[in-house]
Amino acid sequence: MSNSKLFNSVILSCFFISFASCTSPTTRKCSAQQARALLLFKESLFSINDTSSRRICEDSFPPDPKLMNWNINSDCCNWGGVTCENSTGDIIYLHLRCGMLQGTIHANSTLFSLQSLEELDLSKNNFTGQIPSEISHLTKLSFLDLSYNSGIDLPPYILNNLLLNSTLLTYLWLAEVNLGFVLPTYLNISSSLKSLDLTSTGLQGKVPDNIFNLKYLEELILPGNSNLTGPMPIVNTSTSINLRWLDLSFTNLSGRDSFSIGISSLAIPEFSQIVVDGIPTGIHGQP
Repeated sequence: MSNSKLFNSVILSCFFISFASCTSPTTRKCSAQQARALLLFKESLFSINDTSSRRICEDSFPPDPKLMNWNINSDCCNWGGVTCENSTGDIIYLHLRCGMLQGTIHANSTLFSLQSLEELDLSKNNFTGQIPSEISHLTKLSFLDLSYNSGIDLPPYILNNLLLNSTLLTYLWLAEVNLGFVLPTYLNISSSLKSLDLTSTGLQGKVPDNIFNLKYLEELILPGNSNLTGPMPIVNTSTSINLRWLDLSFTNLSGRDSFSIGISSLAIPEFSQIVVDGIPTGIHGQP
């Protein structure tokens, strides 16, 4: 083969190799450190073997023991409930809803070392004990769901920190988590928060006066809090709000009739629902 043909052959080979390397997507595996963090988190928990989790989960989807396939011999990005960011391999989503799990999440849990987590769903399990303040170390969270773990306590100062200082948190769902929290007269929350579910959390006091002046909040869900008392919030008929769903069912708030009349004058989206006593009312207060 002549030198020129050899040279052209080498150049052509290099071109195809370069082209392949540029066009083939590179998906990184999760780091050994993050895999170990998940495995240690798994070791701190127990699996539910009775039917309690099935009673909790059967209305949505059946219980799924996602942690069963977590083992050191496989890429943790392929483990049940785990999603990684393709380019870095960092764990960004951990969805363990109905995972048949029980146990306590302690302050030294390796869960809190997963600094890239954007979504954490531990709902509909049997977690117990107090959620530690270290939950706020997950500063990139946009979605946090601890709902329907009736043995969980969340102290007011941790809740306040999540409401005010979690600058990326968009969805905070805490249904049936024990708060025992007296609502302040004025509710102060981060501008990022759009959906707040505090169903049956032992809330006390009255609904904050500024409930219709929360600029970014779209869903506020407060049913099942029988210790919420006093008058319904005053409706400013000149106010334009973003609330699309407000549920005040099964509370002991008074003034429901005048509240529904006032609601009819609010400039709120057409698909908004105000729920009082378990009955949704539309923008004009009609079922």
